[in-house]
Amino acid sequence: MAEKKIETAMIKTELSPDFSVIHVDGVFGGISTDQGTAWVQVFCDLPNSEVSGANGDMAVTKIRRQILVDMRMSTSTYRAIAKWMEETVKKLDAIK
Repeated sequence: MAEKKIETAMIKTELSPDFSVIHVDGVFGGISTDQGTAWVQVFCDLPNSEVSGANGDMAVTKIRRQILVDMRMSTSTYRAIAKWMEETVKKLDAIK
């Protein structure tokens, strides 16, 4: 019997109309055991500064933590992202 050739789908990458560049200060995350998925919330911290003291120094009085996106993904996607991040950290460490 002849072996069937599997064709690969062509992938076209494009920017979403909602695309934006964001600064990230951290993430929260966990697992949804009922759905068998992982979740990650990306956040940035926005400091609120005020003049403090007679000499006019600035001091951070509050930090507002703003959740920018909540991402839900399969275990395989989570693993792929983790692997890519680990490889990227190694590259960054190598150039320091």
